[in-house]
Amino acid sequence: MPLHKLQGDADQINSYDDQHWGIRANDDNYSSFSWTRDNNNTWWRIRLNVGPKLISKIEIHNRPRNAAGTHQYNDLAKIYILTSNAVLGKSVTAYFPSPTSEYWTIQSYQEEPYGPVGIIQFNPPVSATWVAVFSENNARLALAQVEVYDSPFQPPSLNLTLVSTDVDSVTITWTPVTAQTVAHYEYKCTDKDWTVHNVNRELPVTVSGYGEETDVVCTVIAVVNSSESQQESAAITTGSAKPVNIARQGTATQIDSLDNNEVFHAESGNNGNYDDFSHTDSNDGSWWRVDLHREFFIGIIELFNRQGGNSEGLYYDSLNNISILTSTTNSVPPCRNCLQWAEQSYQVEPYGPVGIIQFNPQIYARYLAVYRSTPNSSLALAEVEIYVSASVDELITLTLSPCGSTCIDLEWTTLQGTNGNILRYEYKCGGSNWVSVSSDVTFARACGVTPSMQVTCTVMAVVEGDASQEVHRTIQTGDAGSCNIAYKKYTHQLDNFDAANRFPANLAVNGIIDDASDFTHTSGSNSGDKWWRLDLGVSYQIGRIELYNRLGDPGGEAAQYYYRLVKISVLTSDIYSPGPPSLSAPTWTRRDGPNSKAYGPIRVIEFSSQISARHVAVYSESTEPLALTEVTVYESSKN
Repeated sequence: MPLHKLQGDADQINSYDDQHWGIRANDDNYSSFSWTRDNNNTWWRIRLNVGPKLISKIEIHNRPRNAAGTHQYNDLAKIYILTSNAVLGKSVTAYFPSPTSEYWTIQSYQEEPYGPVGIIQFNPPVSATWVAVFSENNARLALAQVEVYDSPFQPPSLNLTLVSTDVDSVTITWTPVTAQTVAHYEYKCTDKDWTVHNVNRELPVTVSGYGEETDVVCTVIAVVNSSESQQESAAITTGSAKPVNIARQGTATQIDSLDNNEVFHAESGNNGNYDDFSHTDSNDGSWWRVDLHREFFIGIIELFNRQGGNSEGLYYDSLNNISILTSTTNSVPPCRNCLQWAEQSYQVEPYGPVGIIQFNPQIYARYLAVYRSTPNSSLALAEVEIYVSASVDELITLTLSPCGSTCIDLEWTTLQGTNGNILRYEYKCGGSNWVSVSSDVTFARACGVTPSMQVTCTVMAVVEGDASQEVHRTIQTGDAGSCNIAYKKYTHQLDNFDAANRFPANLAVNGIIDDASDFTHTSGSNSGDKWWRLDLGVSYQIGRIELYNRLGDPGGEAAQYYYRLVKISVLTSDIYSPGPPSLSAPTWTRRDGPNSKAYGPIRVIEFSSQISARHVAVYSESTEPLALTEVTVYESSKN
């Protein structure tokens, strides 16, 4: 069967001029070509029309020979062929083709140059919506034509998925084939017989009768009339130690929807989208429920609260007076005091970002409801997750350190061992509000706690598609002047040492004072005055500032760079100024210096009377670059 050439929309990283756009490699004209500018990593890509498609061959036609008959084939070397089925925005840099991108898959790589035509074949075919040609050759990427061919047979995609929600069974689901020629499906699992599944029957299906932690392979066949049938297999181990969110397979309903708007309908509570939410109207007993389609032993329920707030406060505070109800029948709507529904938990106080309700022993139910008994109130839920596993292992380690009399430093380890996507971390100390930080942050400073008190802090990892985790610790607040309030605060400096920014300003507030390779550094080419500045976030009564000089190179003289820290002034300000620090500016006050002799390893500046400041600057009038290992700032102990 002849192959069919696929069409699409082409673009590239940039264009050498207005004659060599990315579309030149997709216009059936072999005498012209696309051409990028010089880049270390250049790419060309095409989004196939009505993708995804099964691709069996790609042909890369090299740029034509010039008028003298000379070729430039050697430029087409170190070539990756990448594919993607993701939904990608064309102008979003994170989605650009790259061998290291999570959105792209490497299908082939060739170190040696292609000749006049590079032919890449795939057996079996690969599925793709996007195809990219990526070069690491540090040269302009030139392409006469890129031809993408489909497979002579486009089988239906089943997307077979296996889940083990119990230790003795496997749940099977697949995507029904839309072709009208599918007569029926048949499936079987290890040691079981084939079972017919008609096209109009409900999914998923469950195969039981296995032992704990048993390796099982299941196969599904779409039986197609008068053509080739499609078969897919997958493997799983029963009794997986990781919990599985079974709410996703359920059907959700609720008492009503806010303004009868489908945006707030019940399915927003278990559709896997944590940015939308279900929302009822105000009722004397608002509820949301899910039908899991069969009974399960349930160990954990997680209620993901709506984020944000309004003039009345955070939405977190509105998820109060919540009951978890369960039932094995759907004869009546959820209610707290009726025989058909059992109340498994009740909490008067508001849940935070995620309400984690654990059951030991597990509860047996098919229907689960979230019920709010506050009169004339609504119920809003970002997501409800239900887990069969009741594992309560502590997967986050939280360390607390007092920082002065009103602040606490929280440092936690990244959540490990989760199958889900960590959406964010949230933390709070004492009676403060929850604070949300991104998933790559593992440090925070909570201020405003009561002095000389025991304070409990909580860190929660908010996880999509797996169990969320929270950890609590309690600590006594410290004394004023006992904490470096500059730690990990915002910094800036005149310029950078080089284009790679190897020695940025924030290295002077990272807490490292004994590493000779950890320091800030301004450009060596600037002979004028230099500065480094710090924003503490709020004003403090400051009692001491410490400047740590750059250390010597390993194996060299310890005082190798001490001479550079000369003609140094320390400035403070309580007022933000967008301009650079200046000795003559009225908003800045000189607190120390300038020194005529070089500082040693550390300069300690003690203030006999406390000073009020939010901004601190180190200002150099020397011709030497300004380099600092660390700058520490302490509150006055006289507060």
